[in-house]
Amino acid sequence: MKRIIFILLFSMLSLTAQAVPMLWHQTVDFEPEIYFGSTGLSTFTYTHDIKTNGFVPVTDTVLFYDLNIGLYDDALIFPDRKEWAFINLPGIIADGFFEIDYSDIHRGISLAGLVMINVDGLLDVRIDRIKGDFFLGESTIVARGIREVPAPAPLLLLGAGLIGLFMRRRLV
Repeated sequence: MKRIIFILLFSMLSLTAQAVPMLWHQTVDFEPEIYFGSTGLSTFTYTHDIKTNGFVPVTDTVLFYDLNIGLYDDALIFPDRKEWAFINLPGIIADGFFEIDYSDIHRGISLAGLVMINVDGLLDVRIDRIKGDFFLGESTIVARGIREVPAPAPLLLLGAGLIGLFMRRRLV
């Protein structure tokens, strides 16, 4: 009886999967830079696609992502003016108004965005100009998660071999 339990447990272990930590990223470099202003755009939408970096929807799972958006002020030309943008991510929690300067805007996670990334590997971002004029230079997403990897095939073969030996012994 102990031998049967051992063989069953060992063969079941050979079918398990392992979760491997993964990191996916994508940078969208806008060349030339996108201009928001009186003669430029007032709204711009773009999409990050982490499938280009090896993400496989449904098989892989993103647990967290960080979005960095490079919006830059033209303060060298008009130093006293304030520029404001509204960044719209999927869902309502991660949206926000931002004053534009020379540093990147870091956006954390939104639940709707996390679901969107896990379903199809895409994240839509919309930027609305509220006041002033500024440039969009680049946008980078870094997603952290896990990939389910099947256990090595030799363990599966070993488990099948042990079951075969056990069955052969029972039949003889």
